[in-house]
Amino acid sequence: MASTDHTLRFLPTNKRRSRTRDERGQALTMRSETPVLLVIFNRPDTTKAVMEALQTARPRHLLIAADAPRIGRQGEAELCAETRDTVLSMINWPCEPQWRTSETNLGCGPGVASAISWALTKFETTIVLEDDCVPHPDFFAFVDAMLDRYRDDPRVMLVSGINVLRGRYKLPYSYGFSRYPLTWGWATWRHSWERFDYNMKAWPAIRESGVLVDILGDKRVTEYWMRELDKIVDGSINTWDYQLHLAMWLHGAYSVYPSSNFITNIGLQGTHTNTLSPVHNLPTAALQYPLKHPPVVYRDLTADALIRRAWYLPTVGDRVSNKLRKIQASRFFRRGQ
Repeated sequence: MASTDHTLRFLPTNKRRSRTRDERGQALTMRSETPVLLVIFNRPDTTKAVMEALQTARPRHLLIAADAPRIGRQGEAELCAETRDTVLSMINWPCEPQWRTSETNLGCGPGVASAISWALTKFETTIVLEDDCVPHPDFFAFVDAMLDRYRDDPRVMLVSGINVLRGRYKLPYSYGFSRYPLTWGWATWRHSWERFDYNMKAWPAIRESGVLVDILGDKRVTEYWMRELDKIVDGSINTWDYQLHLAMWLHGAYSVYPSSNFITNIGLQGTHTNTLSPVHNLPTAALQYPLKHPPVVYRDLTADALIRRAWYLPTVGDRVSNKLRKIQASRFFRRGQ
């Protein structure tokens, strides 16, 4: 699982963030100051779309974690090389790119987790974008504001850019808090990531104690997550974000997510995944400024229930709708071939 850290020029981080809105809420053409970690693999087309968004944001520090091709996958080495070349050719703004290139394939579990750890050894904060998560321009301004506002609040573990409510519920403020990480386009602090345990060493004792049902407050939801976390332990799931769920729950922490959606996942496949869900291809929209901050840090139970249905545990009606959506999508793609 070796990787190579190709560090190019490196300048001190500017602690002050560039203004992205004026007092009237009008957009300013200022670059993003939060370092961006781009996780890439074998998808030059989707990576190009993400890079086009980054050309607008012009982050001062761009970190690229590139996984290696899998053994025995014909043509994958060429796709990985093309993806890396795409990134190199599209950096057309002044920035400080740093590369971490894997020499062997790490996969979506240790690959992404170790890339985030690597980025947070370089900087106190980082934005994390996978190769098919295309951000709206307002994503960067929102992340900057939230990272500043909740930097020292242990109740907030990360900032997400995706809103999966799909118009079914409107948040009363510019953003809300969730017990789910929502990690398609997100950002965090080094001190928060230090709570993350990829190997979930505490899980056997937690499982035995039955405390998870007290944390989640619902037997059906708890049974679902116990099955999923058990799959991490027995190796039948290779991922990293379920471990982040557990870390958030054990520390009583939330994610911040916007009232408008800032991230579109354009891939039928993620960096290493192969599922189509109702939260793919969501439209994005600008956020209304100035920001309207919630008076307290609290989890909106109605919104979180809808997030759970959209991302994890759909109802029977949801499953029927999702099935019809997949059939329609497959017909569309066949017509396009």
